[in-house]
Amino acid sequence: MPETEKFEHFQVLRRPDGSLWELGRGAMGVTYKAFDTNLRCDVALKVINPQFLNSETARQRFLREARAAAQLRHPNVASVFHLGNVSDSFFYAMEYVEGETVEHRVEQEGSLDPSLAVRITRQVARLQVAVLSVRRTLPVQNNSKSEISISVPIFIPWERPYGLCLPGNRRSKDR
Repeated sequence: MPETEKFEHFQVLRRPDGSLWELGRGAMGVTYKAFDTNLRCDVALKVINPQFLNSETARQRFLREARAAAQLRHPNVASVFHLGNVSDSFFYAMEYVEGETVEHRVEQEGSLDPSLAVRITRQVARLQVAVLSVRRTLPVQNNSKSEISISVPIFIPWERPYGLCLPGNRRSKDR
């Protein structure tokens, strides 16, 4: 849980039960649903885990992750548009896309229809090409532990209720 609910002009939102609206959690940070008070829209806000605040290596890795993710241009990847820090707590803001992850869909409904699974597999393959092209543009580090790993949830874009990440249709209908 972040020490603050506000990061510059981004306000972390709360669920109806009062808990912070957590979208995901990974090794480097926690991603929250937040509101950009300047642009007046919802965003996904990734905040570095507090346990890494005293590690310069971890902070630099988080910054490299944010910068690498900002270079990705792909129809199924949320765009990164802000990197900042408040009281040494680093964060970055991304486009918020309504949808459901493949993992969640499988947990709720079981196996995917084979044709949908093939379409998702094609998207993942194209995404991998995009990630590899970004990695080629990053400065080479001598330390083998400095590898950037970009983790993105895979959304199901094929049915309106489950996510809208198709080219030319990346925003939810209520935006």
